[in-house]
Amino acid sequence: MKDLIDKLRSDVEYFSNISPRTPKDFERLNYIISQRVDNAVSTSTLKRFWNYVEGDVSPSPNTLECLARFVGYRTFRKYCEAKSVPESQSGFLSEKTLDIRNLKRGTLVRLTWMPDRVCLIRYLGDGEFKVVESVNAKILPGDIFHCALIMEGQPVYFQAIRRKGRVISAYAAGLRDGVRFILVGESVAD
Repeated sequence: MKDLIDKLRSDVEYFSNISPRTPKDFERLNYIISQRVDNAVSTSTLKRFWNYVEGDVSPSPNTLECLARFVGYRTFRKYCEAKSVPESQSGFLSEKTLDIRNLKRGTLVRLTWMPDRVCLIRYLGDGEFKVVESVNAKILPGDIFHCALIMEGQPVYFQAIRRKGRVISAYAAGLRDGVRFILVGESVAD
């Protein structure tokens, strides 16, 4: 368990871009966590978690849950499962795959991924999609992109993104826990 807690500390530092060493660091870290996670832990709890203050206290389940959610996992248990499994270089993937070649123009697809991202996209044809709605994601309404494959529980890669006449870098959704998708119907294309 100690190894998993050490990994969690390291992941929080990575995602917050803060390696807390001073009281101000812990205050900044607390602020960043509270912006992304409901029921965030206190600054004094963070100090204890990083062994900044003396005491031999094990972190509470609430602290572990909060920090696991901060780094993109639903629960601390999910975090432990992901970190305990050795990463494989190969394996079979989800059977639930969206075959883009068979989509009709105008088909709407809703993508969701952790922690609270939602994106509604419309198929334009030839592997191209347009973002209709975007909640808490960096991909924006109006963006047009190519996507070769959408597979349940796997990341989705948006390529050749066109935003307001400019091509911007590729975007990946659901890198940690993958993306969920659902077909929501057809609409009139722009």
